[in-house]
Amino acid sequence: MSDATDIKAEKIKNRGNQLLKQGDKKGAIELYSQALREHIHNIKLKASILSNRAHVYIERGNYIDALKDCQTVLSLDNRHIKAVYRAAKACNRLKKWVDAINYCEIGLSLDHTNIAIIRLHEEASKMQTLDNRKHHVPEVKSRKDWIKLSQSQKMSFPLYLRIALNEQYCTKTNCSQVTKNYVLSTELL
Repeated sequence: MSDATDIKAEKIKNRGNQLLKQGDKKGAIELYSQALREHIHNIKLKASILSNRAHVYIERGNYIDALKDCQTVLSLDNRHIKAVYRAAKACNRLKKWVDAINYCEIGLSLDHTNIAIIRLHEEASKMQTLDNRKHHVPEVKSRKDWIKLSQSQKMSFPLYLRIALNEQYCTKTNCSQVTKNYVLSTELL
C-alpha cells in the first residue's frame, strides 16, 4: 500500500479488529465505518473492511446492513468467500431461504469443501422446505370442514380466501360474503 489514505484506513481497521477481539462490537463498527470514509484505493482493503463490518453487524443482529455490506464486497470481488458466507448467513437470519441457498451455492462453487457453507446450505434448504409446507393449502372436503379449519387455525385472510377460491365457495358474486364470513369467524375466536 503506497497511498497514505490506504495506510491510514489499514491502521483504523486494525484498531477496529482489536476492539472486536476485546468484545467492543459497537466500537469496532464505528472504526470500520471511519476507515471506509477514507478514500481507499486498494480494493482488497476496502472489501476486507466491509466484510469485517458485515461480520460484526451479524453478531449484533443487524442482518440487513450486513447483507448490504456483503453485496458491496461482492461487487468489488465476486470471489470473496467470507462475504459470500456472511451474505448467506444474513439471508438465513432474515428467512430469505432462496437467497441464502443461492449464496451458499456460489460459495460452494468457490470452495466445495467449506463445512460452514455446507451446513448453512443444509439449514436453509431444510427451512425452505418447512416454510413451503407451512404455506400449503390444506385439503377441505366440505363447507363445514372449511369453516372449522378457518376457526381452529386462525388463518390469515389471504389463506382463507385462497381456500375459499380453491373449494369454489368464493365466486365473483359471493366473494364479499366470504369476506364477511372471515370477519365473523375471527370475531368468534
